[in-house]
Amino acid sequence: MKFATVLPALAAFASIASAKSLLAVFADKVTVGESYNVEWLSDAKEKLELELVHKTSGGWEQVQTLFKDKTTEQPGGNYTWTVGKSTPTGEGYGLWLSASSIKNPGTGYADLTSWFEIVPAEDKAKEDLKI
Repeated sequence: MKFATVLPALAAFASIASAKSLLAVFADKVTVGESYNVEWLSDAKEKLELELVHKTSGGWEQVQTLFKDKTTEQPGGNYTWTVGKSTPTGEGYGLWLSASSIKNPGTGYADLTSWFEIVPAEDKAKEDLKI
């Protein structure tokens, strides 16, 4: 398993008044068939949804829901994402984490990783042969 850890800037928590679950930098390239550890920090009890999204000219569109209604509490949590064989490949993908407050229904927060590329497993094998 690859550990492309997603950790936000801790300074962000010093300035927030409402609950937030935060993602930050993720791997700039992931490979179909491999697993990645996605982590987040949270300062409250929240229900989370994690989606794989793809960048478009008008913003982004949902590709796949990785989980929904996952409860998290301080200090945060993690999820192991195995990039499925049917996952589309190419550039301009991201992970979108949205959180709904359990304590204050109707409030929440969302965060998006930096954009990354999804490559087929055979591309990774070719790179390994170049060594």
